[in-house]
Amino acid sequence: MQNTVEKQSYAVSWFLTAIVLCTAVLVAAYLWNRKLAVTAVQCEGWQFVAREYRDSVESVLLHAATDEAQNNMLDLERLVLHYPFVGAATVRRVGSTLVVSITERIPIGIVRSTNNGMSWLFGDTSVTPYYPYYVRCNVPIVIVADPAHIAKAVTVVSTLQHYRLVNAACSEVFIEPTGVRLVLSSAAEVLLGEATELENKFERLEWLLGSSWITPAVERIDVRWQQRILLWPTSGVTSQIAAS
Repeated sequence: MQNTVEKQSYAVSWFLTAIVLCTAVLVAAYLWNRKLAVTAVQCEGWQFVAREYRDSVESVLLHAATDEAQNNMLDLERLVLHYPFVGAATVRRVGSTLVVSITERIPIGIVRSTNNGMSWLFGDTSVTPYYPYYVRCNVPIVIVADPAHIAKAVTVVSTLQHYRLVNAACSEVFIEPTGVRLVLSSAAEVLLGEATELENKFERLEWLLGSSWITPAVERIDVRWQQRILLWPTSGVTSQIAAS
């Protein structure tokens, strides 16, 4: 019995010693990591932000990381989040490299005001002044007659993004007192009417864009009506299509 107790005590002692040693190694590694000067910044997660703005973020972070007053991961994360094209960020150190994981804020449109000023429009209805932050980010121009209708514009644009052909063809979105209308890349005008039953309207338009009915000669499309689509070709003769 005594031998068994001694063996158990010996095992517990070695276990506690191992824990202490592992803790000491981790603390030493952490302190060693903290003492290393940051010499590089590696950002992950970029997709659409232009190279010059990516480089700006890395340059500012590298400069800030060498400042003892700002050499704190939370402070550096807050610094990154000041950029309007960054939605979320986490910062960690790996040796002398600062590794930053970034989630971009992806715009859904460009709002053009009555004085021709432009702003990026985001899905949370926020806007930020237009600068060429993004590349390979094709979004429609959104013209809103009343700034109070920004939320309606977001609803329309967010919904049309679910329809591949409509999204690819849409060039401009007009939110007007008389209703909503689109202008396609072919210059054809699409009448949507009130911003209601948008899914049904976009389904009809998606079907039309994939059919043989749509040609360069069509200059106006009316999808406001249930189970039918009206087309106005340049000839001026209106066509009516039954749509399920």
